[in-house]
Amino acid sequence: MSYLLSDGGDAGAAQARVETPFEALREFTTRLRQDVRLAVRDEAGQPVSLLHLLSEAARLARDRDALQPLVGVLADYADTHLRPEIEADPPEARWRAAGRGWARDFEHSPPQPLLDELARRHPHARCDELRQAAEKALPRYSPQPTMAREWGVWDNRAGEFKHLHAHEGVARAHACALNDARPWLDQHHDEATDAAVQAVLNRRAARARWASQSNPSPPGPTPERQPRPGRQP
Repeated sequence: MSYLLSDGGDAGAAQARVETPFEALREFTTRLRQDVRLAVRDEAGQPVSLLHLLSEAARLARDRDALQPLVGVLADYADTHLRPEIEADPPEARWRAAGRGWARDFEHSPPQPLLDELARRHPHARCDELRQAAEKALPRYSPQPTMAREWGVWDNRAGEFKHLHAHEGVARAHACALNDARPWLDQHHDEATDAAVQAVLNRRAARARWASQSNPSPPGPTPERQPRPGRQP
């Protein structure tokens, strides 16, 4: 899958196209460090969450050596809240802001490898405050990927999955309903599933269009000129 990143301005000039979730996270973080927050979309123009990018990038990184660059990008993201130019804020305020930003964008507790990398980068790191601020900012329920490449509704208080679904969009809609204390009926499940399936079909169609545009078929042979009907010399 390819990803399009745009700052919302002139789409023709402001978009970047990357081919992997890791590259999308890296580009997002690079621009965030320049105070530009990019929107991420798939080939069909559907929004892609940073949580989805992270889960896919982690899945594709099959060993520790491959994971380390991803951890570095995540630490770069956290460092956007810890930059020296924000020195006017007390250190604990910056670390708490980093935790709240992480919860908002990645929707789960910061992983231990990220905290370890931040502790290595910052001699006076306050990783516990970052983690606590993130956990406090998280809603009760949030969508999370499972080891089986499904998606579930994660209970952040109980630390367990409460419901499992085949699609991120369904898990996200279900989590929102639970957080809002709204009922989740078969009708809501069917509507969310239909939307998720349609999004998959749209991505496949967009991918096929992009492939055909990138690799156009060679022109066919020029047809021979046929004689005009009637008497010939």
